[in-house]
Amino acid sequence: MDVSIIGAGGDVGRQVAAHLIAERVVVSSQRLQLVGHENGKSSQSLFGLRADLLDAYAETSPEIDIALNPEEITADIIIFAAGATVPTEPGKALDRSALGKINKPIFESYAKAIAEHGHGDEIILIVSNPVELGVEIFSRYLE
Repeated sequence: MDVSIIGAGGDVGRQVAAHLIAERVVVSSQRLQLVGHENGKSSQSLFGLRADLLDAYAETSPEIDIALNPEEITADIIIFAAGATVPTEPGKALDRSALGKINKPIFESYAKAIAEHGHGDEIILIVSNPVELGVEIFSRYLE
C-alpha cells in the first residue's frame, strides 16, 4: 500500500506522515509520498521533513518521495490535508464560506489531476475544510 499526503508540509500533513511511519502503518516495503506545491514554501520544507523522517525512523522507514505537482501523485491511499485553514489567532476569523472560496480551486486542481493521471482505484481521505465541499468536488471527478 502506497500513501500520498497532499499538504504534507502543513501542520496536519506533517503529523499524519510521522504517525503513519511511527505506528508502522506504512512499512519499509511501501512508499510514502509527500506532496507539496511547486511554488509554495513546501517546495523547500518537504525535503527537510523527508530527511527528518528518514533519520528518526531509519530502521523502519518506507521509501519516501516528494511530489511538487498534482500530476505526480500516485498512491493507493491519498490523504488530502492541503489548503487554507481556520486561523487560530485571537480576533482573526474565517468562516466556512470564505474557507470554501479559498480551497475550492485547490480541491479541483488535485481532483482533476488524480482523475487524469491516477490508476482509478485510489481511496481519498479529505481532512481539509470545508470537508463536504472537498468530498463533493472529488466525487465529481472520481466517479
